[in-house]
Amino acid sequence: MKHSRIAHRFASRIGALLLLAVLLLASCSKDKNEKAEALFSTVPEKAQAVALVDIEKITDDFGSLDALFSRLPEGDTAGGAQAKELLSTVDMTGYAVIFADGFHWYATALLDDPSAFMEKYSKIEKGGAFVEKNGVNVLGRVAVKDDQLWIKLNGNEVDPLDIKGYAALSDNDSFMACKYHEKMVESGRDVAFLGSLDGMLSQVVKGQSDSTMAQLVISTLFKDARYLAGTLAFEKGKGEAAVEVLDSKFGLAPFLLPTGTVDVNTVKRLGETAELVCAVAIPSKLVDKVESLGKVFGGALPDVYLNILRPIDGTVAVCGGTAPPSMSGIVTTNGSDTSALFGMINSVGNMTVKKDGNLVIFNQGEPVAGPLNVAEQADLMKGVMAGFVNNGESKYMHGISRVFVGLYPDKGSVRLKCTFFGTDPKANILSNIKYK
Repeated sequence: MKHSRIAHRFASRIGALLLLAVLLLASCSKDKNEKAEALFSTVPEKAQAVALVDIEKITDDFGSLDALFSRLPEGDTAGGAQAKELLSTVDMTGYAVIFADGFHWYATALLDDPSAFMEKYSKIEKGGAFVEKNGVNVLGRVAVKDDQLWIKLNGNEVDPLDIKGYAALSDNDSFMACKYHEKMVESGRDVAFLGSLDGMLSQVVKGQSDSTMAQLVISTLFKDARYLAGTLAFEKGKGEAAVEVLDSKFGLAPFLLPTGTVDVNTVKRLGETAELVCAVAIPSKLVDKVESLGKVFGGALPDVYLNILRPIDGTVAVCGGTAPPSMSGIVTTNGSDTSALFGMINSVGNMTVKKDGNLVIFNQGEPVAGPLNVAEQADLMKGVMAGFVNNGESKYMHGISRVFVGLYPDKGSVRLKCTFFGTDPKANILSNIKYK
């Protein structure tokens, strides 16, 4: 009985401690969520693109601010020291938001010490001083209002009237009116973003005819496509970006073309090693659809192209190397006439083409070789409708061993995923990257 009372007391105390921990965690989470909402409330609802950057998580991914700045290229130590000084005045337990309003791009974050930030930044600007205009402190492209920092990322110096207007937005006129903002906060990723397709097209497509063609292509591929949304996460041994197309209700926009998935075993037949491996599933229904869509874009495709496409039915895979330059590929067919396909492959030059059952196999140059194991890369492509893997070596940075991009069918839509693998699988990918 005595032991029972002791156990009951022990369990009660443990329960109370657990409840306290949950309440504390909930409180911290709420405080951080409120910081995100404070920033979202100063972003216009009509912004073409909005990205939420988790400063605290990214700093943790690096390990510390010192670790972050140790990854800068050699020779940037002075700039790194200045940036570190400025960041000491920024709220590093919250978020930053990047957004586009028209053709103007801004970054904004909360400050722990606005006065200290302005003092330190003024010194960096070699004698420049913040000037108060319409209740906003401005120096070039940088502005401070109350405890919030604004940086204009393009164009001329920041307009204080714009900043004053953003700070005074009501919830109905700010990004808080977009219900997707909650999903961005709840994603738990280092970066989450949402962009209007029309708005982003206006940023990159020039001319009415090009814009009309882009919209026609999008409407051919997706039903009611309105937004691009995605996340970026830095994890142990890898980083991962995901992008999806959303409809007007923020659900996945239906993909209107027939899809298939890559046959992994076909990809494995390419060879032993390579520098890049890519594959795409082209089912016969997709070929039929492409033929019918030709009329939408100004007339039917010429027979010379259709005769190349018509025998294709399944996985098309290619791998390549650069030392020496070489390529191998496989095309899965339905057994019909492949003479036009053979002719197209041979036109590339120095090709050896043969048929093996329903497969058309081609090679150029010496046997393909490289740092990537083809079978391992093929396994990455399980479930994709198209995939690409490339050696991650770069003249600009160390620490990336390979990059994989995959397009997946998903609940009637498609989702793009990009994974970049670190050279150290035990370290967070951010702490693994060092710029040259």
